[in-house]
Amino acid sequence: MTQVLYVYYRVEAADRADCVAAVRSAQAALMQHHPGLVAAVLSQVPGHTTLMETYAWSSAAPAVPPAWSALEAEVGARLGRWIVGTRHLELFEPCA
Repeated sequence: MTQVLYVYYRVEAADRADCVAAVRSAQAALMQHHPGLVAAVLSQVPGHTTLMETYAWSSAAPAVPPAWSALEAEVGARLGRWIVGTRHLELFEPCA
């Protein structure tokens, strides 16, 4: 894996379970549609109201994978009603 996209945001505690379910559903659809994509959702401890999605390409990634922004937008569009504030995106890659 060369780059990892991290997307984090806050949700209300009462909405956490519904939001996580929606993220998992969206990520499963993306991984099925884009072989080689590896996605997960994490919860900040303590508090559990900050969620983080992670996206990376495995060695089975296509030669020209879709843009990160397109993948993030597809998931973000499904979560708007639960997001408190904004979704923050950060792209990391291994140190040389």
